[in-house]
Amino acid sequence: GLKLQPFLQVIEPALKQSIAAVRCLTKEHLDEVRTFHNPPLLVRRAMEAIYIVTEWDTFSSRAHLQRVTWEAARSVFLHELPQKVLRFDVHALAASDTVVDWVA
Repeated sequence: GLKLQPFLQVIEPALKQSIAAVRCLTKEHLDEVRTFHNPPLLVRRAMEAIYIVTEWDTFSSRAHLQRVTWEAARSVFLHELPQKVLRFDVHALAASDTVVDWVA
C-alpha cells in the first residue's frame, strides 16, 4: 500500500481524464479497435496495460505479466472495457505488489 501512494498522487489527474474519455467511447470506437490484428504500438501497449491493471488479481508473477498479449487483451477485455474502467478501484492495486511494481 505504501508504494502505491506516491504513484496515486501522480496519476490522479490522468485517471480523472481517462475516466472522462472512457465515458465518451462508443460501440463503434471499440469495434474499430477490435478489428486490429496488428494495432499501432501505442494502442497495443495501452490496451495491454489497462488489461493488466484492471485484471490485477489474475496475475501472480512478473513473468505472467510479461506474457500478456494483444490477443488476450482484445478477446477477453474489449467487450467490457468501459464498464471495467469505470468500476475500477485503483486503490485495490495495493493488494498486488507484483502489479504495482510493474506499473510504477
